[in-house]
Amino acid sequence: MEFPFSIFVYEAPLRPGDKAHWNEVLRANTQQWAIYAAGLLHNADVPSQDTVPERPVVKAVRYGITFLALPSEEAVERVERVIAKQQKTE
Repeated sequence: MEFPFSIFVYEAPLRPGDKAHWNEVLRANTQQWAIYAAGLLHNADVPSQDTVPERPVVKAVRYGITFLALPSEEAVERVERVIAKQQKTE
């Protein structure tokens, strides 16, 4: 079975010298499931209202084209620029 939809979560570097990257965490066979799962991943582990909310940057892709960007397109574009800059310096 082919899964044309992929969901990626941004993984920030944990230590100096590590590289930022997109981690493919899920594949889906329909766009509805991809959107649903991306929303769940984005809202997962949201702390209580007494703390500062920290949500991951998530993108859903079909055949290499991003069709959903969470929390915003600007956040995903910023992450893409960081990863591209790191790849240029290698």
